[in-house]
Parts: sequence; structure tokens; C-alpha cells
Amino acid sequence: MPIIVGGLVVVLLGLGAGWYWLVLKRPIENNQTDNNSVLTKKFDIEQSKSNIILAAIDDGVVVIDDRNIIKLLNPAGERMLGSTHG
Repeated sequence: MPIIVGGLVVVLLGLGAGWYWLVLKRPIENNQTDNNSVLTKKFDIEQSKSNIILAAIDDGVVVIDDRNIIKLLNPAGERMLGSTHG
């Protein structure tokens, strides 16, 4: 049963690094509200891209946390495990 996690890890690390730089390392400006809305929009776009990629992968993708709780399961993974999103 093939499980591909590497690509997802790269995507998530990229999103996390981008968020860290944009939110924590960027200097606070007077138009912070505008920056937050731009950041939120960019994050939503990247999250949408990740969701599209995960849905298109024919192999099962499973993300499990340190307590062995499934945090993410793409549609192919759901079919492999006989689970449904819910």
C-alpha cells in the first residue's frame, strides 16, 4: 500500500515558512490590517492549490501526528482505507 507523504511535507513546510516570514519576520506597518487581508488571501490560495494537488494524486496520502492521529487523508487514501470524509 503506497503512501506518499514527502510531497505534502514539502508543501506544508513551504506554507509554514511563508507564513512565518510574512507574519513574524516582517516589520509591522501602519496598514497592518491590509497586510493581514493580503496574507490571508495568499494563504487561502496556497491552501486551495494544495487541496487540488492532493485530490488529483492517485496514491493514498496520509498525514499522521505524533499521537498517531490521522490529520489528513486524501480521496485515494480514503478509498484505500474504506473511510469517508466527515
